[in-house]
Amino acid sequence: MKAKLGISNWNVNLKFALVGIVDNQLYAFKGISYPVSNSELKVTTKKEILDVYFKYQGKRLLTTDRVPYGEKATNLIVLAKTRNMVGDSIKFKAHQLNEDSILEDKPAVKVGSNGYAALNFGVFNKEKLKKGSTLTYYAGVEGFSTKQFKDKTLVFQVGAKWDTYLMDANDPQLVWGDKVSKEFRLKVVEISKRIKVNPNWIMTIIAKETIGTFDPKIDNGVGYIGLIQFSEDSAKGVGTTQAKLIKMNAVEQLNYVEKRFVNLMKSDGYKSLTDLYMAVLQPKSVGEGATDSNVLWTSERMAYYNNPSYHKEKGEYDNKIKKGKKNKRGFEEGTTYMWEVRQELEKIELKGEEFKNVNLVKGTFDSVLEEMKTLVDKNIPYSQEGVRDSLTEKGLKALDCSELVSIYLYKLGITKSVKNIHTGIMTNETDFRKAIDCNDINFISGSDKSDFKPQKGDIFVWRNGNGHTGIVYKYEEKTDLVTILEAIGNIGAREESQQVANGGSSKKGCTRTAIYKRKSQALFKHPGWKGYFRPKK
Repeated sequence: MKAKLGISNWNVNLKFALVGIVDNQLYAFKGISYPVSNSELKVTTKKEILDVYFKYQGKRLLTTDRVPYGEKATNLIVLAKTRNMVGDSIKFKAHQLNEDSILEDKPAVKVGSNGYAALNFGVFNKEKLKKGSTLTYYAGVEGFSTKQFKDKTLVFQVGAKWDTYLMDANDPQLVWGDKVSKEFRLKVVEISKRIKVNPNWIMTIIAKETIGTFDPKIDNGVGYIGLIQFSEDSAKGVGTTQAKLIKMNAVEQLNYVEKRFVNLMKSDGYKSLTDLYMAVLQPKSVGEGATDSNVLWTSERMAYYNNPSYHKEKGEYDNKIKKGKKNKRGFEEGTTYMWEVRQELEKIELKGEEFKNVNLVKGTFDSVLEEMKTLVDKNIPYSQEGVRDSLTEKGLKALDCSELVSIYLYKLGITKSVKNIHTGIMTNETDFRKAIDCNDINFISGSDKSDFKPQKGDIFVWRNGNGHTGIVYKYEEKTDLVTILEAIGNIGAREESQQVANGGSSKKGCTRTAIYKRKSQALFKHPGWKGYFRPKK
């Protein structure tokens, strides 16, 4: 790509125009519905850090967050988003002002194929600070300036209680949890309690064995199936067969996953994630997985070459040698150590943080509105792309207007999950009900008229080619002002300056609380005005 574009170590701008292809002929577009001349693509080979930040319990930390700091270690993640650095190793820093980094003894981390690098670490109150005391750390990367990043802070507070208002106490928050049902998550926790392991270990192992699909019917094509890739022999070992396993759903198959873990467990239990994984990968090594220096296998066995994801030594993965008729990755005299398996599992567990289920509690009508208000006031970036039907951190990374309404309906208990909806199916009661698979939403007769006055909790919709929707937080009859919870694009609303003057948020391109006149061009007078829908409380 660099050679074709003539790029070496400088930046270039590429301009392009849009054309159509019909019967292999180029045709210019007759016209476009938005103002644009030539578009510009910036290309660079410069290595850059685009973002750096801390995460705690699946949440990106902001300067306003207070992380608990006590005698037990608090486990965190520091992450960096990079450009042109895939495969490079970076060294993270976490330091107080004018102090040395507390990550000096941590190894450098390789940037993944997605451009991200991450490091897990733990900190505890070794200073014996008093309750209420705070410590502030700043994330950084050696050799790069990160002064420009705002939310790169970690604030510890002794005795702080982590705000979990978004969490459902009756539904465990697990890595990869958004990939499975609540019933599956609860079953995993039950199993983990019986065999005394971290439930995230079980989730990570199943993610590894099913390539992140959690499909109980997955078949690797060489004789292994299911959640932990049962062979015919291992299936018989837990009292069943592959033919029976393949007919089970995921929750049913978990019973046999547990049996395998129980059958292979030593008297002193499983000592680590890697040790538990040995019950799946190589049972004879159960009890040895917690020691990094232990050897799993050598190149004398084909297992070494058939599992290149564990080739973590320098040059080991990239080296190729001839084995039979095929090229295999690895060394002629190679060894797979437990630390290499551990690193691979930790990478999968970290990836699972992106799919961690963050379940909103279905509460009372008023409490739901207050929680939605709290959510929108975080000014979550606006986007119509990405994950649109999930409350994982990835799903909440960006929202659009209909996604916000879908979360609201889920929190109210109207829907059983966050539905992927858009304003195109919210223009009439029949389509709206069909889209959310529930009849507990009514179009309010007459709400498309100028004399209609909404109630808190109502959902407005207009649709005119594109569309917009939002939630009524309150209506003040005296001032005729409607407070709206919404996700708005970068342009803002019609009569934007007026809504700011009314006391609404001036932020655009994000979720926000806006305040409009009831008959303004942002609501009733907007072209394509449809009216209001009312969830059944």
